[in-house]
Amino acid sequence: MEYKSKIILLITILLAGQAQSRDASGCLNIRDNSARLACYDRELGFRSAAPERPQVLQQTRQSRPVVDSKLSASSASSSPVLARAQEAYDQVVADSITMLVTKVNKTKRQGTYFSTNTNRTFKRVTDRSIAFKVNDRIELQPGVLGSIFLVNQAGLRIKVKEIK
Repeated sequence: MEYKSKIILLITILLAGQAQSRDASGCLNIRDNSARLACYDRELGFRSAAPERPQVLQQTRQSRPVVDSKLSASSASSSPVLARAQEAYDQVVADSITMLVTKVNKTKRQGTYFSTNTNRTFKRVTDRSIAFKVNDRIELQPGVLGSIFLVNQAGLRIKVKEIK
């Protein structure tokens, strides 16, 4: 009897979700990102009460978007929420960049530190005996419970902690 009630509840939830869904398949063929988003908003009935976000205009050499001039530096400094959001965005951009290992330091206690060309330093926190070499290309990958891994071009992963 217990299983029947769970199955009925699951079916009811699935059917309720299908009853509320609308067809937005026509939006799939739109190539422009902002036009496609506007189509989805229109088809699915989204109405924004917040002012529009600044538009990303162009990409710089370091893959950091330049934000529209409507968002001035004075307004960014006056809003702590906006400042924190910008810091979080900058961190996401920094974590997605491929870095080069410029220096590998080993301590007397067998600690290993990796310095990168982006002036970031990482300490190896895994017990595995592997290490990266100078000029290895590495990327950051998130792990479980806030852990981070450095992954090189060969797919070798090392659990690390960033040293600030």
